[in-house]
Amino acid sequence: MATLLGQFPRSITAVAGGSELLLGVLGHPAYPAGVVGRRQGHVGSLDQAGAVHSFGALPLIVLSRDPLVDPDPDWQRNQTELLKLSSSSQQLFADKSGHSIEFDQPDAAVGAIEKTVEQARAQTLVAAR
Repeated sequence: MATLLGQFPRSITAVAGGSELLLGVLGHPAYPAGVVGRRQGHVGSLDQAGAVHSFGALPLIVLSRDPLVDPDPDWQRNQTELLKLSSSSQQLFADKSGHSIEFDQPDAAVGAIEKTVEQARAQTLVAAR
């Protein structure tokens, strides 16, 4: 954090107590334009994702946070809805994670990716026979 703060004028770093810092950093000319571009790109990505109604039989793993660690019935319902996108889907739970599974349990995220790749390869082999 100190390295990041060192890149901005003292007038901005002096308010390092909360949201004022964030607002000061976002409004500063040194703020990377790439970050702003990525945020704008998220809106387009969400629109594209919302247009998808089916992945067919493409393997899909929905890796969800532990409902006991971070209970949110609406979020869990939405996660379950994602399973309908593929006839070859399953839901796995990262048993010690909140929203940021990739940080809380990176092995769970990597394992889900590896399992999805294995399933896709197996489907390809079956289809090739």
